[in-house]
Amino acid sequence: MVLSACAHSSGKVAINAGGAVTTAAVPTTRPAAPIDPVAAEAAIRHAYDTWANPNVSEAERAAANEIITDPAEIAFAKEMSDGNLAQAANVRFVVDAIRFTSDVTADVDFHIRYGDGPSPVVPGLVPGGAVLEDGLWRVTHATGCFLDATAIGRSCPGSALTAEEQAIGQPFADLSRTDLSDDQRVAEIERGDEIRDFIVATAHRYANALGGSLTVLAVRHRPDAPDAEVWYTQGSVQPGIAVLDRGRWTVSRATWCQLTANFGGGSCPQ
Repeated sequence: MVLSACAHSSGKVAINAGGAVTTAAVPTTRPAAPIDPVAAEAAIRHAYDTWANPNVSEAERAAANEIITDPAEIAFAKEMSDGNLAQAANVRFVVDAIRFTSDVTADVDFHIRYGDGPSPVVPGLVPGGAVLEDGLWRVTHATGCFLDATAIGRSCPGSALTAEEQAIGQPFADLSRTDLSDDQRVAEIERGDEIRDFIVATAHRYANALGGSLTVLAVRHRPDAPDAEVWYTQGSVQPGIAVLDRGRWTVSRATWCQLTANFGGGSCPQ
């Protein structure tokens, strides 16, 4: 199945020449939704119908994908498209819900149909996104990277996450690192100091299973919210919750305790 067929264009600089130069205050926040959300939703659904559809032209697919300019990302996207596009004839990306996060961005929940049934590779709900670029709503590059990682096991060359999303997801990436000190490991779990001994003992018990960083695939954070949704790899794709704890992002206590229980580490202290 096709997972990513991204387009690219050269960067653009708009210059407003002539007349007196004036300055104006730049808004610190964007509008919460497009002026015409109904039309925007229809455009997003069309983008998801088109972005990896082998039955439309390359130009149509490009117009439905977020613009990328990094040469390595462009080469990777082309490799994924060339290797998987033909297999997508029976694939449909069905949008279940759209939630605008600004007038130019949206969270998109969708699932994948393969023929008459769910995708055997990615059967569940997928966290995707959409972005308005050059007047068109497009499927985000991060959405393609999420599917490349989950269905093919290939990671995009660079992170498709924003700097904020990377900061939120970092404690999840660190969950399996062997080089973390006990203090670091405790600090990256919500209210970890309250169960410090249990966290340290669990890490030492499973030291042989630890290794490098995990891959954070997607993060959803509402502006100013003290928590966020995170999807990361731990054998398979796992959902979790990040919590802002005393000024830093942490793995929520509930997420860490559930992960520990799943690995037979027992129940967290109350």
